[in-house]
Amino acid sequence: MVPVRLARVLLALALTLPGALCGEETLGKSSMARCSLFGSNFINTFDQSMYSFAGSCSYLLAGDCQKHSFSIIGDFQDGKRVGLSVYLGEFFDIHVFVNGTVLQGDQSISTPYASKGLYLESQAGYHTLSSEAYGFVARIDGSGNFQVLLSDRYFNKTCGLCGDFNIFSEDDFKTQEGTLTSDPYSFANSWALSSGEQHCQRAAPPSISCNISSEMQKGLWEQCQLLKSASVFARCHPLVDPEPFVALCEKMLCPCAQGLQCPCPALLEYARACAQQGMLLYGWMDHSLCRPDCPAGMEYRECVSPCTRTCQSLHINEVCQEQCVDGCSCPEGQLLDDGRCVESAECSCVHSGKRYPPGASLSRDCNTCICRNSLWVCSNEDCPGECLVTGQSHFKSFDNRHFTFSGVCQYLLARDCQDHTFSVIIETVQCADDPDAVCTRSVTVRLPSPHNSLVKLKHGGGVAMDGWDVQIPFLQGDLRIQHTVMASVHLSYGEDLQIDWDGRGRLLVKLSPVYAGRTCGLCGNYNGNQGDDFLTPAGLVEPLVEHFGNAWKLHGDCEDLRKQPTDPCSLNPRLTRFAEEACAILTSPKFQACHDAVGPLPYLQNCHYDVCSCSDGRDCLCDAVATYAAACARRGVHIGWREPGFCALSCPPGQVYLQCGTPCNLTCRSLSYPDEECAEDCLEGCFCPPGLYLDGSGDCVPKAQCPCYHDGEIFQPEDIFSDHHTMCYCEDGFMHCSRAGAPGSLQPEVVLSSPLSHRSKRSLSCRPPMVKLVCPPDNPRAEGLECAKTCQNYDLECVSTGCVSGCLCPLGMVRHENRCVALQRCPCFHQGREYAPGETVKVDCNTCVCRDRKWSCTDHVCDASCSALGLAHYLTFDGLKYLFPGECQYVLVQDYCGSNPGTFRILLGNEGCGYPSLKCRKRVTILVDGGEIELFDGEVMVKKPLKDETHFEVVESGRFITVLLGSGLSVVWDRHLGISVFLKQTYQVGGPPRLPPCGAIYTRCHQLWAGRRCPGEGLPIHSQVGLGHALLGPCTPSSR
Repeated sequence: MVPVRLARVLLALALTLPGALCGEETLGKSSMARCSLFGSNFINTFDQSMYSFAGSCSYLLAGDCQKHSFSIIGDFQDGKRVGLSVYLGEFFDIHVFVNGTVLQGDQSISTPYASKGLYLESQAGYHTLSSEAYGFVARIDGSGNFQVLLSDRYFNKTCGLCGDFNIFSEDDFKTQEGTLTSDPYSFANSWALSSGEQHCQRAAPPSISCNISSEMQKGLWEQCQLLKSASVFARCHPLVDPEPFVALCEKMLCPCAQGLQCPCPALLEYARACAQQGMLLYGWMDHSLCRPDCPAGMEYRECVSPCTRTCQSLHINEVCQEQCVDGCSCPEGQLLDDGRCVESAECSCVHSGKRYPPGASLSRDCNTCICRNSLWVCSNEDCPGECLVTGQSHFKSFDNRHFTFSGVCQYLLARDCQDHTFSVIIETVQCADDPDAVCTRSVTVRLPSPHNSLVKLKHGGGVAMDGWDVQIPFLQGDLRIQHTVMASVHLSYGEDLQIDWDGRGRLLVKLSPVYAGRTCGLCGNYNGNQGDDFLTPAGLVEPLVEHFGNAWKLHGDCEDLRKQPTDPCSLNPRLTRFAEEACAILTSPKFQACHDAVGPLPYLQNCHYDVCSCSDGRDCLCDAVATYAAACARRGVHIGWREPGFCALSCPPGQVYLQCGTPCNLTCRSLSYPDEECAEDCLEGCFCPPGLYLDGSGDCVPKAQCPCYHDGEIFQPEDIFSDHHTMCYCEDGFMHCSRAGAPGSLQPEVVLSSPLSHRSKRSLSCRPPMVKLVCPPDNPRAEGLECAKTCQNYDLECVSTGCVSGCLCPLGMVRHENRCVALQRCPCFHQGREYAPGETVKVDCNTCVCRDRKWSCTDHVCDASCSALGLAHYLTFDGLKYLFPGECQYVLVQDYCGSNPGTFRILLGNEGCGYPSLKCRKRVTILVDGGEIELFDGEVMVKKPLKDETHFEVVESGRFITVLLGSGLSVVWDRHLGISVFLKQTYQVGGPPRLPPCGAIYTRCHQLWAGRRCPGEGLPIHSQVGLGHALLGPCTPSSR
C-alpha cells in the first residue's frame, strides 16, 4: 500500500500539472517553501510541523545556514511577536516592527525602500521584505503575523524556528547544537540570540486556563470542523491535509479570549497554506464568522494584487509579474494614497519626495503646475534658455550640456544665426599659475542699435561702447546697462536678451524662447537636444570638445587647442584630497533643498577641477560654491551657505552682506534715472543698508546727500540752475524743474576717455601674394590684420577692438596654414581632420559632401540605440550620458508613453550589486506582443510565448546575444552588465506608424535634461536621480 503522505504528494503533483485544474480558483504552485507565525503563538514550519511557542527575545527563524549570507530574525517580547529583522552578513540590517516602524541600522526609513539587493514595500496590508538575489520573502502584518518564503535553493540548507526545509517534518525540532528533541520549547530556546549587553532568558510554556464557557466552546468547535466538512475547504484537501489545522483550532479555543474569532487564525492559516499550493479558497469567510482585520477604510480579499493600486500608479502602465496574495485593499473604485483609501479626485501629488494636496500649485521655471487626480497639470510656456560660463572655462549650454574647453583666444559664444540680431564673444586668457588653466577676461556684445554697436564688458566691471568707456547706468533705446551688485554688470537688449557679468569670469547669457533653434556658438543651438550641441559652423557635430571649440575661434592667429588638458586633480594628489573634502559641501545636507532643482554633479566636477588648478584653492573653492548657489537661486532655492570661517564675504566699509538682495535702483544715479524695467532678482553680495544709496565714490549715503544727474551734468544737493525754459534745483538725488518739457535730448552716459590709439604696423614688407594694409588714422572702426579671414573663420564675424596693420591675403583668397588659398579650395574639417572639396564622410546613415567649406549632408532619419552599461551608466537615444545607481527595477524603454497604447516594454534591474558576497547581475525583462522574454545569468528564457505573427529570433555571436523582435526592435546583451536597445527610424517622434518610446533612456528626439518630465507627474526633472526615480516600478531606492 502507498503511504498516505506519499499519495498526497503524488496527488498534489498531478493536480498542479498544466491543465489539471483550470479556472480562476487556481494559481501556479509556488516554487518557494513557506513558514508562518500566526495566531497568538503558533508556528507552521517549512515542512508543515505546527507547534506553539511564546518567546521573550530574538530568535533565528530561517536563513542561509551554510554560507551565512543572510538571516531572518523574529523579535518577541513578553510572549508576543513585535518585529521582524533581516541581516545580510555582518554589515547590513533592517528591522520592521508590528506598529509600522522601519529601521535600517539606527536610522528610521520609509517605504518603499531598496538597498543591497533587498526590497521593502507595503502591499496588501503587509510590510514585505524580499530579495531575488538572496532568494527569500518575509512578510509582517499589523496583527503580528509573520510569513517567511524561501527559494528551493535552500532545500536542506536552512535552520531556525521554521525548520530545515527537507520535506520531512520528523526532524524539524533540531536544536542549534544538532540534537533532535520532541519539546518545542527546548528546540525554540536553542535558537535564541543573545547580545553582548543582554542575555536572553529561556521561555517556558504559559499556564493554560479556559476563558470561555462550555456552550461557546461547543459552537466554536463546530467552526473548527468546517475545515473538514465545508465544500469550500474540501477542494484543497488533496493538497493540504486539514487534520493538523483542525487539531490546532480545537487546541486554541480554551485559552482564547477573542470570543467568536478564536477559530479564525487556524482557518486563515489553512486558506494561506492552500494558496501557497496554488489553490485559492474564494468565499471561505462566508462559511465562517471570520473577518481578518484591515486598516480603516480597507477590506480583506482572498486575492489582492501585490502591486497596490495607488494614486501615484494611477497613470502608469504598471507591470505586475507577481501572483496575488490574500490581504487588504481599497474598495473597488478607490485608490491608496499615503495610507488612506480615497477617490481619484482626492488623490495627492508627489514631487521631490514631498506630498501636495489636490489643488496645490508649484512654480517650475516659468510654468505653474496644479495637482489634479495625482497628476501635475502644468502650463506649457517655453522658458528662457540660459548659457553659463564659470570658473576655469566651464560651460553650460542653452540645452544644459556641461563641458570644459580651455582654448585661449576670442570665441563666438552665442549668436542669432538666423536674423543676426546679436553676437556675444568671449576673450579667454591663462589664469592662475597653471598654464592649462583658462579664464574669461572680457565679453563683447554686438548689437544692431544704436548703430551696430560693440559693447565690451571688461574685467573688473568696466563697460566700453565702440572703444569709449561709458558711465553706468547706460540707457539708450532697447539697450540698458546697469551695475547690479559689487562689480557685476547687467545688460539687457529689449525683452529677449539679458547678460550678467560679474567682472571676474562668471557670465550668464539668457535668451527668450524666440531664439530657440536659432543660435550657434559655444552655447549651442538652443533646440532642446543636448546631442547636437557640439555643432560646428561647417554643419557637423563634433564628438570631441576641442574640435568643437576650435571651430568657433574668431582669430586665425590663435593656436588650436590640440587636446583638452588632463584633469588637474590627477596631477596633484595633495590638492585632490582637499578638493574632494572641500567641494563635498555641494552634495551635503547644506544644499539638499536644491539637489532636485539643480543637479549638483557637474558643479561638483567643476569645483574639483578649479580647486586643483588654482594657485589659491580656497579662492577658487568659494567661487565654485557660489556658482552652484547662484544656479540654485535662479531656480528659486536660496541657500545660506557662507559662514564666518568658510568663504565669508568681506564688504567695503558702510555696506552690508545680503544672501538675497535686489539690485534695482540702489544708487544715487538711479534716483535721477530709475530703471523701471529692472528685474527684482535675488542676488548675493554687498549692498547699502536700507535707506542709503551708493554714490559715485562708492560710499553709502542718505538720499539727501546724493547728487543729481541731468542733461549730462552732475549737480550737487541744493544746486539751482535756470535757462530760458525752466528753473531746476537738486534735491534727494533728483532734479526738480519748474516747467515740464525740460530738454532731454542728451543721454545720461558720460564719456570718460578718448578712443584707443592705433597699434603700430606689424611688418614693413609682405611676402607675395600677400598685400600690405595700413590702418587709416581717420577711421576708428577700420578692420585690419586682427580680422584676417581664414578657411575656418570665414563665416564668423570679427570683433575688432583696434585696427592692426600688417599683411593680408588679396581679395578672393584667404589664409590657410600660413599661405593664401582661393576661397573655393578651402577644405572642410571634422574630428580634427581636413577634407578637400568633394570628399565625403559618413555620419550615421547619412553621407556628407564638402562644399564651399561646409558639409552638405543627406537628411535620412537614422536608426537609434540606447545603452545601459555596468552598474549605473546610461546613454540615451539622443546622446545624453548620465549616472544613476538605482537598485530597483526600472523601465528602460517602452512605447507605452502617457495614455498611448503600446507594443513593447523593456525592464531592467541590477541584482546583488550592492553586497560583496554576491555576484552582480543584470536582469532584463522584455514584454512584447503578449509575450515575456527574460535575459538573466547568461541565459535567454521565454517566460510567456509571443503571438504567432511576431517575428522572434535569438542570434548568438561570441559573448553577445542579439534578440530580434519584429522588424523595428532588437536587443543586444553581453550576457552580463551591458545591454543595448536598437530602434528603427519608424519609432522616432512623429514617425509613422509607431508611437515614440520613453523610459530611463528617454524619448528619442525629445527635449533633454532641462525638459525631462516624470511619467505621471508632468514636472520637469533637473537631476539624474530624479529621472531614475520617476521611471520605477513599485519600488523606490534609497536616496543618494
